[in-house]
Amino acid sequence: VTPQSADLSIAKSIDNTSPNVGDTVTFTLVVTNAGPDPATNVAVQDILPNGFTLVSVTAPGTADLLNNTANWATLGVPANNGTVTLTYTATVNAPSAGVSYTNTAQITDSDQFDPDSNPDTDPLDGQDGIGEDDNSDGIPDDDEDTITTPPQQADLSITKGLQSGSTTPDVGDTLTYVLTIT
Repeated sequence: VTPQSADLSIAKSIDNTSPNVGDTVTFTLVVTNAGPDPATNVAVQDILPNGFTLVSVTAPGTADLLNNTANWATLGVPANNGTVTLTYTATVNAPSAGVSYTNTAQITDSDQFDPDSNPDTDPLDGQDGIGEDDNSDGIPDDDEDTITTPPQQADLSITKGLQSGSTTPDVGDTLTYVLTIT
């Protein structure tokens, strides 16, 4: 008797690596099965950090807006490098103290044994999980992926100075000002 196994991995990307505050971005999660068997009842979870607000999740996923979490359950992922692509959208929140833009997605369940990771271990608990070894077999796990995408920022200032003309002009005098934006 040989138990079924499915070597699952996840890769995460974002459509805009330099978003502005208020932009809507799309995250893409690609779940890959290196086999040898098809994977059933695969679950994926992505808890968004407070730097993003979840807007929508593609079917068959669900959006838990209260907990800012994208969930997919009961996915089937074919073997032989078969993939399933999942997407969701979020808006970018303004930076301030305590706001994070580091986002981790994780495969949280599968019916089949995974030879190099354990979806039942290392739930998303605020740790990035990357490279952890849930099976203690010396092989880093590939059931989670993290990206950090902070919004663009600019600290603008303006100064105004008199370029020509008197600081005590008479009526009808011409004054020229210089505005410098930094």
